[in-house]
Amino acid sequence: MSATQQMGVFQQPAKTLILSEPRTMSRTTPYALSKTLEQLLARQAGLEKEPYSNKVLAQLARAVQKIADTYTEGKAPRALFSNPALRTAYTGYYLPCNAIKLFPILNELFRRKALSCPDGSLRVLDLGCGPGTLLAGLLDYFLQHREHAGFTLDLTGIDRDPGNCSTAHSLIEEFTAAAPDAPTVTSTRFLQRDMHSLDRLTTASNTFDLIMAGNLINELPPREFDDFARRVTKLLKSTGSLIILDPGTRSSFKNLLMFRGELLAREDMHLFAPCLHPDVCPLQDCDQAWCHEKVSWTPPLHVKLIDQRTGFTKYKGVKFSYMVATRGTPPLLSPENAAPGESLW
Repeated sequence: MSATQQMGVFQQPAKTLILSEPRTMSRTTPYALSKTLEQLLARQAGLEKEPYSNKVLAQLARAVQKIADTYTEGKAPRALFSNPALRTAYTGYYLPCNAIKLFPILNELFRRKALSCPDGSLRVLDLGCGPGTLLAGLLDYFLQHREHAGFTLDLTGIDRDPGNCSTAHSLIEEFTAAAPDAPTVTSTRFLQRDMHSLDRLTTASNTFDLIMAGNLINELPPREFDDFARRVTKLLKSTGSLIILDPGTRSSFKNLLMFRGELLAREDMHLFAPCLHPDVCPLQDCDQAWCHEKVSWTPPLHVKLIDQRTGFTKYKGVKFSYMVATRGTPPLLSPENAAPGESLW
């Protein structure tokens, strides 16, 4: 059976459709992970070669459904990653779906020259790194955009689950070995810690050019947002950038807005994207609408096949909300720039 035949309902070529991207950016083709990363993730999920085993795909689909049910039902997700089978399913299915979200954001950071590392080494911290999702996405982006990769990488990931740290370390090591054209990684550390222990990282020489947090804010109680904002900003260099990714649901967006307020209360932090100003969001008190993106992509074959078995639709595009804040790069607009008697909205 060929890959096309195995795909079943996906065997008709899809039309190229750009659903949404951050603000002014445009593309004529969907985003995609490199074949190097796709094949590595498939192998780690137990899918050695095409055509993939229907038995393994069925097992992965059941595990993916269980993960989705856990989040949908509002249960604590921590126990998910202590189960090796569920961690494998997450890495095979959700990791590529979340990693691709970085691509349009990084495009905008580089387009506006907001991501810099004057000493030639980009120091990156991933908070709640899971099995290496955003760090793998970052490496893959640089593999595909070598014009932006004129530096070495120093990578640190933090997660409270030791299995995640181990999986992330293996993934990054295998990816860098399989992709010699990716930027040189001079250091890789994965630390088993929670967000309350971030102060242990903070020293004069231990700050970061880029801090990322994917699907973390929605798992923190709002009462901890102020403390988390304080800890994160202490870890950011004076010219650093902070990327916050969120699942893109209505309820999680409200938490993102609350954290946005706590972060911007710190006078040295500037909102970079997607908002054009740091004032109160006009959706703050709107219950029927929320800000989110939907990015068109060409997913790995195994993601499409799992979609076929679960009824999910990641193959059509991935939704998310996000926020980027920087030091040293002021916002495009601010309320004080409005003419007298006018507002930005």
